[in-house]
Amino acid sequence: MSITADSLIRAAFRTVQDPRAGARAILDMGLSLQAGLTALFLMAVCSTMLSSLTFLLSPLREDAQMAAVFGNPVKLAVLQSVILILVALLMHGVGRRFGGKGTLPGALALTAWLEFVLILFQVAQLITLAVPVIAEALGFVGFVVFLWMLTQFIMELHGFVSAVKVFASIIGTLFATSLILAVVLVILG
Repeated sequence: MSITADSLIRAAFRTVQDPRAGARAILDMGLSLQAGLTALFLMAVCSTMLSSLTFLLSPLREDAQMAAVFGNPVKLAVLQSVILILVALLMHGVGRRFGGKGTLPGALALTAWLEFVLILFQVAQLITLAVPVIAEALGFVGFVVFLWMLTQFIMELHGFVSAVKVFASIIGTLFATSLILAVVLVILG
């Protein structure tokens, strides 16, 4: 099987159209833990490059808080990596806690694939920066697609049947994780 940029982009579009089938195709590859982590870190680097470029081309570069994160590619790559690993760990751990059958390598591979699809949205958003209203709309669409695909990926990974329950669990987990991180950040000063 030959993997080309064109075949990856076509697979990403098919995944947006049918996320569960896209997730199944990724899971059927049977990637190891190491391969999943490698894919995850590769996506973090690609996303960092695009985010840094977008930041340089946007008016947000004047914002000191945004510059502190997006103006330092190494810091941004580490942050992206931590977030992606956290998503994969939560996808695996919370799903297993609710009776799911998914594996950590599967969660890592799906998180990397989800990030690849989001990177394509990021590329489209970068291209449309000349028309900010389109770029903003594309950002919103990308967020909705992210939530929808994440829900479907978790369902496929763990064998769940209720999208509503999975989505509610995602929102609950997001809230709990945000609360815990806020407390940790306050404690750390």
